[in-house]
This record gives sequence, structure tokens and C-alpha cells, in this order.
Amino acid sequence: MSDETSRITAGDHFERGMSKEEAGDTDSAIADFSKAIRLDSENFDSYVMRGNLLIDINVDNAILDYSEAIRIRPQSAIPYYNRGMAHLSKRDFKAAISDFTTAANLGFNVRNSYFLYYNRGLAHKANNNIEAAISDLTFFLQSLPQESFFNRAEVKGWIQELSQKLSK
Repeated sequence: MSDETSRITAGDHFERGMSKEEAGDTDSAIADFSKAIRLDSENFDSYVMRGNLLIDINVDNAILDYSEAIRIRPQSAIPYYNRGMAHLSKRDFKAAISDFTTAANLGFNVRNSYFLYYNRGLAHKANNNIEAAISDLTFFLQSLPQESFFNRAEVKGWIQELSQKLSK
């Protein structure tokens, strides 16, 4: 191994991974994030980014990466939210609700954070938690910016349908 190769740090691999991800080179980005993790097993950002790329390729491995990120930084809401999305894609609604709730309790606050309530509302709806689904979906609609192109009518229809189930 040359001196130049041995001086490449976990941070260097992370930055290369980010550049490759931005360029759409998912496989190479995953490889760089993996190298960063091999060099620094506590590299929170590399676990999160690799999980984000793996979620559509291998959701179970994405969940493992988000779980490692949570182990490293348990007070960070982002890996809980991301892992909730992974659980939602697997239709593991109970786990998704748990992770979304933890993310909300930790103050999940990123652009469009109101989608946490949309996604948790969907998980509650699928899990037949009618009151919780209505609450989250209503909060989502109230938080959605007016200029958003999101289909409000569909969500309002779900709320109406759930309200009718509740009144039976």
C-alpha cells in the first residue's frame, strides 16, 4: 500500500461517497461509505448515508445501518425517522410507528418534517389505530404549506373514511 493510499481517512471516503451519491453513482458511493465505516466504526454520517442508499436495494441492511447510527448517536432524530421509513416499506407498521414517535419526541426538525406525521399516520391507518391516524393526518394537513402540490383531497378523504369507522 502506498503512502498516499494509507493517508486516505474515513472523512475522505465519506466526502467521496457524497460526491458519488450526488453524481448518481450509488454503488461507488456505498463502497466509499463502507470504507469510511471500516476506518471509523463510529462514523455516524456514513451509516446514515449508506442506509439512505441501501433502503431501495436491501432494506434489511438499511435498517442495520440506521440502528448502528442510533447506537452511536441515540439523541439524533434522523436515523429514527429513516429507520421508520424502512420499516414502513417492509409493512412493519408497529416498528415504523415506534421509530416515527421517537423521532418526533427527539424534535425531528428538517425541511418538510411534517411528513413524519403523514408517514406515521399512514402506519397508524394500516395498523387500524384509527384515532392516532386521524390525529397525525390532521396535523400533517394543518402543517402542510399552502403552496404545496401535495394531494390534500386524498388525505382529507382518508380522514373522513377513518372518522366514519370511528363513529360506527
